Amino acid sequence: MKRFLAGILLSLILSALALAAVYPLKSGASITTPPVRVSRAEGSNYTVHNSLSLHIPAWSRVNLTCGDGTGELYVYNVFTGKVVFKAPIYGSLKASFPVPYEGTYSIDFRGNGSATCSLVVTDFHAPLKTQKRYSLIGILSSVLLSLLLWRWYG
Repeated sequence: MKRFLAGILLSLILSALALAAVYPLKSGASITTPPVRVSRAEGSNYTVHNSLSLHIPAWSRVNLTCGDGTGELYVYNVFTGKVVFKAPIYGSLKASFPVPYEGTYSIDFRGNGSATCSLVVTDFHAPLKTQKRYSLIGILSSVLLSLLLWRWYG
């Protein structure tokens, strides 16, 4: 029986250490896009639209650099249509903003001419659901561990 309890105790300790080790693995990674021209031209019966779309795998921080345009720049989720960043651009723009969810995001430019933009996506974090699951696993493991220790030494 003591060998069984020791095995459970060891597995709980190792699972807690594994969660602590796995969680920050992606924090040093980054996604970089080369400069891309984004533009929008409208006529009486046509619209020409050039945009940049990018899949972002988790909650992260985006550093955006744009130049050569006058108008407004939008970054939005392609599937929900929710705008996560909007800013005026007058010749150049440097901005940093969070992207709250995993998904495909697009940069749209509305204004005169076109803008050349590049992105650097950094500081990845697990989605909120994953963070809640990690917390729940940690709480359940600690409760089970405390019960086992209480039973073993009590």
